[in-house]
Parts: sequence; C-alpha cells; structure tokens
Amino acid sequence: PVAQTKFLNLMAEQTNHMTELVQNLLKLARMQQDKPLQSEPVLVGELLTGLVNDFHLRAQKAGKKIVLEKENLPRLMAGRADLYHIFQNLLDNALKYGQEDKPITIRAFLKDSSNHQENVGLTDKKEWIMVSVHNFGKALTPEEQEKLFDRFYRVNSTQKVEGTGLGLSIAQQLVQKYD
Repeated sequence: PVAQTKFLNLMAEQTNHMTELVQNLLKLARMQQDKPLQSEPVLVGELLTGLVNDFHLRAQKAGKKIVLEKENLPRLMAGRADLYHIFQNLLDNALKYGQEDKPITIRAFLKDSSNHQENVGLTDKKEWIMVSVHNFGKALTPEEQEKLFDRFYRVNSTQKVEGTGLGLSIAQQLVQKYD
C-alpha cells in the first residue's frame, strides 16, 4: 500500500505535467493562427489586484509576500484573459525562483513614450502602461537571458521547479500580438 500510494501520486503528478504541456502547446498553436484579437477595456490595476489575491495563499505557503505598487492607470484595450496569463506567468516564475525571505514586488505605472525612438512621428502613443515583477532571485547570466524566451528552455536550478518551459514563450508571443 505504501508503494502503491507513492506511485499513484507520481503518476498523478506526471499526468498534471503532461496536461499542462498539451494545454500550453495548444495555446501556442492558436496564437500562431492569424485570427483577430479579442479586445475589451481592461483596468490593469484591478487585474493585478485580482492576480495578487489569487496568488495570496500560494505565496503564504512559500513564505513569501507579494507587494503591489500601482498608480491609477487608464483602461487598456486588450484581451483580459491574455493579460492575466502574461502577468500570472511572471508572478509564477517570481515565486518559483525568488529568495524565500524576500518579497516579490509588482509595480504598475504610466511611462511617457514620446522619448522612445520607435515612436518618432506617432501622435497617438503618448503613454505606456509599464508593469514590472521583481523577486530578488539569482541573476541570470547573459547566456540564460538570450535563451529565456525559447520554447522549452528552463534555467538550470538546484531546486526542483515545476513547469513546461513554455510560459515565457507564450507570454512573449502575447505581448508581441498586442504590440
């Protein structure tokens, strides 16, 4: 019975991992189709507050605190589920790879984009909503940074970290789709 329980738990864990992998691959395949994006007005500050609330118990179990610093942000036209997925992935990685006794800080603020070269001549892009997630984790090497958005890439870690290696690739593709 002890061995049976051990192997059933292992099988359940592997099944969950495989399910997550297939779901991520299907999401990538759907994103590569040239379908128009579904956009709606989204309050990013409220979305981030909900995300932090959703992660509260998990962070507490990991002995970590999540700090959200946000300005009063305007509505953004985007897919709510897509934005949530992007920020969820970043927060999930921050929890996985951050130091145990250090907080995770999420900052959301407006940034003037008129000084950026790619916006020269554009009059409709005056501000960007900037969101950063910081976790006091081990710094990535330049080689790791180059591969960070590659599909299936996983940073070498001494700790056992769950995941498929597709999260940041999906997040990057979503960001690019919304420009």
